[in-house]
Amino acid sequence: MLNSRTLPDQSYLALKIYFFSIFALVLFAAYTKAAKDIPSGMRSCLALDVYVTTAIEDNGARATASATELAAAALNQLKARGLCDAGRFDEGIRIYQAIDLPVCAREGCASPPSQD
Repeated sequence: MLNSRTLPDQSYLALKIYFFSIFALVLFAAYTKAAKDIPSGMRSCLALDVYVTTAIEDNGARATASATELAAAALNQLKARGLCDAGRFDEGIRIYQAIDLPVCAREGCASPPSQD
């Protein structure tokens, strides 16, 4: 037997889920369009930046690189970010790729992201 108190609560919950789903779909569509508007050079810079950040953190945590190497990598990362932000993607990507720190886990080492 249906309880008259549960029915309005269930329909209210269903309504909330429905509107949240529509809101999420609209946000997803907006972000997808925004991602398509990003130049491919910037996407490469962003992917390499995440890789280099992870490499610096990984090598610092595992103490597999000296403090000097980590500092040099961080400074080069900042230079590359500046170049990418200025629209000089090729130069920024070259600097990112010159940072030679691997990202390793139990399964093995990862390679830097490939170019678009």
